[in-house]
Amino acid sequence: MRAANVVAAAAIMAAFLLRVWTVGVVDALAEMAGVAHYEWYARWRTAYSPLHIEVFASPPRLHEWLHPPLYAALRRGPQQLEALYALATPEGDGVFSLPLLTPAFCRLLSEEMRHFAATGANGAPPNDMNEHGVALADVGLGELAGALTVQVLTPLAAALFAREAEGARGGQPYGPRPTEEEAAEAAAAVEGTCCQSHHAFVVEYDAAGQPGLDMHHDASDVTLNVNLAAEGVRGGQLHFCGFAGWPHHRRHSFAYQHQVGRAVIHLGSHRHGAANVTHGLRQNLILWGRAAAASDGGYMASRPTRLHPHELPPDTRCLSWTHDADYEQYLPLPAVALRRREKQREQAELMDLVRQVTDSQISKLPEKYQAIVRMLRHSQTSQPSENITVE
Repeated sequence: MRAANVVAAAAIMAAFLLRVWTVGVVDALAEMAGVAHYEWYARWRTAYSPLHIEVFASPPRLHEWLHPPLYAALRRGPQQLEALYALATPEGDGVFSLPLLTPAFCRLLSEEMRHFAATGANGAPPNDMNEHGVALADVGLGELAGALTVQVLTPLAAALFAREAEGARGGQPYGPRPTEEEAAEAAAAVEGTCCQSHHAFVVEYDAAGQPGLDMHHDASDVTLNVNLAAEGVRGGQLHFCGFAGWPHHRRHSFAYQHQVGRAVIHLGSHRHGAANVTHGLRQNLILWGRAAAASDGGYMASRPTRLHPHELPPDTRCLSWTHDADYEQYLPLPAVALRRREKQREQAELMDLVRQVTDSQISKLPEKYQAIVRMLRHSQTSQPSENITVE
């Protein structure tokens, strides 16, 4: 009897070890306990498991993570705005930089974002232009994003841009007077109304993936962009041109080279783009602050280009193949634009076929696809077909 028990125990242990090797120890134990099929267990198993749990501290430990001089300036009370302005370095027209995050926290947050990507956890692209990145909210860091908006970006926007508001209305310091719409927008962004809403995300640029970003304007009133990692990076400078709606909108102003932990802050209407990274990897945390609640649920990366009636001739470095209808008057479309145009053409042809499909043809499809095709057909027939553009 004893020998039989030993054999049975050995067989059970062997079966368990084989199951551990197949599905892992946690799932093997769950199967033995009879809970592997429960919904709550499935939710628990698919939840994201952080690499650095301290990054998810509640409330966020900004007193540890912010650069000490910045944290000290934020605590200056009535002298806060002057202290913040003194800490910032003017980089060019309406663009400032300052030390924001400690190197230690940059490393933690950078590693956490890569860990999130490596786990295959669900995270939609942060906007319609960046292919490699994730919103902080999707990682479970929405509280951190909110704290940075309220405690850092809002006072910085007031400190760095409030004194520029009168100049924005009167034509200084950014050159000729803008349209009334653009002047009102600039004033709203810098007179203490930012930031009622925000969108925070981390993006990556490298030669093998997405090397850079086309010229654009942000879907923000004020943008904060801080470098988290720059591993052996060559290239990747941030180029600034003019402001949407101003005559010098597409005239090159300067290039900014990122430094780990240092942030650059500018108005969302300021045209800018990231030059291609030719070697290494660059990772940045970007925070868009808005004076009012977001109107677009998908966080489009940029607003449509608005040209001034007397716009100056464009500098080719400031042209945007994504947004400028006259791009091909000055430069041939890059390969990535041609690929995107071809993809849009194929999608348009597919949607044309969907619009023309009949009920009889739909009935011949597998049942699980019929409702989807009917829904697509309805959505396409209820709105006019659009021309293909490079978006």
